[in-house]
Amino acid sequence: MGEKSFRYRRFPDFPESEYETRYHSLLAQLPTLGADAVLLTTEANIRYFTGFKTNIFRLKMRPMFAILPADTNKPPALVIPEFLEGCALATSWVTDLRIAAECYGQENQDAIEVLIATLKEMGLAHARLGMELGEAQQLAASYRQIEHLLTELPQMEMVDATPAIWNVRRVKSLREIEAIKTACDISAAGIEAGFAILKPGLTEAQLYSKIVATYYEHGAEDHLLGIHSTAKGNNVRDSLPCDYPFERGHFMKIDGGACYKGYWCDFCRLLFVGPAAPWRRAAAAASAEAFWTVAARVRRGARVSDLRLGLDALLEQRGYSCFWNAIGHGLGMDVWEPPVLYADNQDILQAGNVLSIEIGVMDDEHFDDASFTFEDNIAVTDVGYRRLTDRLPIEIMESD
Repeated sequence: MGEKSFRYRRFPDFPESEYETRYHSLLAQLPTLGADAVLLTTEANIRYFTGFKTNIFRLKMRPMFAILPADTNKPPALVIPEFLEGCALATSWVTDLRIAAECYGQENQDAIEVLIATLKEMGLAHARLGMELGEAQQLAASYRQIEHLLTELPQMEMVDATPAIWNVRRVKSLREIEAIKTACDISAAGIEAGFAILKPGLTEAQLYSKIVATYYEHGAEDHLLGIHSTAKGNNVRDSLPCDYPFERGHFMKIDGGACYKGYWCDFCRLLFVGPAAPWRRAAAAASAEAFWTVAARVRRGARVSDLRLGLDALLEQRGYSCFWNAIGHGLGMDVWEPPVLYADNQDILQAGNVLSIEIGVMDDEHFDDASFTFEDNIAVTDVGYRRLTDRLPIEIMESD
């Protein structure tokens, strides 16, 4: 086959300047690590730094890599399967594409072999290579592949690039925050559509289907949704939906949301097939009060540990306790990101952090009803916070 040519239209998530800013922000972190380059393997990190997006990340037998050298005279490179070359040209700002041949009758090439050859060519065979080794990271390559990489490049050293990656990713740009806001609006539209059909006899699976279909009608590219309902037992958390029907008096926590341009919404609303029992209303009201109490402490420069001050006393006064040891987590291209909002977390909040605040209220006398949780997504600003899940109020939604 002769030289390949592609007809394609570009459809990156963001302008090239957005990715260049992220790339150079990461490079500024590398001297602290003593790293000569960063090798990325996971979908979120590769997409974040290079813009390359494809659903083939879901196939575990298709490893892909991004090499980000500290030396700016060496351009970043992507190692990808041959059939994704057009996709990379259409979505990524990286133009150095290293192709693992497997099409057009050619002999198959192993992506790890292409990676090894590329590292040698880029002068990184003896390098300190930053990799995804730490908190909330993982390698999307098999143990055997990494073992082979280290065997073939015995002078190369792996170091943990996790601190550098999160230092960049945890502070969102205005474009990122708007993507999360769109994901939140799409997610709210899904709940509104589901609530519109909520009635006795409707099954969890039917409600799930309506919510998720609405996500995609409004532009979602992915979703993660859990329905914790009385139909199957409110303590059966984060399961797939069941075919049991709702009855009068049932309530459910709709947890999760849609993904837009790689960015997630993760929020909870409480839906009731009326009438709602007064004690359930009271527990839900305590969760809402707890959210506003914590949100009032959010500001640039505050410590994560400060957010929980006085919360346990407040819930105790209302006759409740807090379900989860943390009261939320960071949010972005992963549903859970640092910082996790533990009481002993001394991280300092920065403008651009996006948090998912969720305070599950436990009623010990009704343990089997699980936790009553409102969860909302907010962006930390210079003067406080911006609520991103503002399309739906923080109150119960009760059908007739």
